[in-house]
Amino acid sequence: MWVGSEAERLYDGILDLVASTGGKLNFNDAFIRGLQKEGHIGPVATFDAGFDAVPGFVRVPFVERTRG
Repeated sequence: MWVGSEAERLYDGILDLVASTGGKLNFNDAFIRGLQKEGHIGPVATFDAGFDAVPGFVRVPFVERTRG
């Protein structure tokens, strides 16, 4: 699925999320959350702490590597 065309449809919700997080999420991050919330994408691999401000955001589980 090409998601670029979804930005216009989700625009108001994206701006609302950016505002509600006090700018912890930027436009692109809020767009990712909107896509995930609607089921267009699954868990996201990210170290971006801004997503911690979004209830229900699903990350790819972090697995700590050990030296061996």
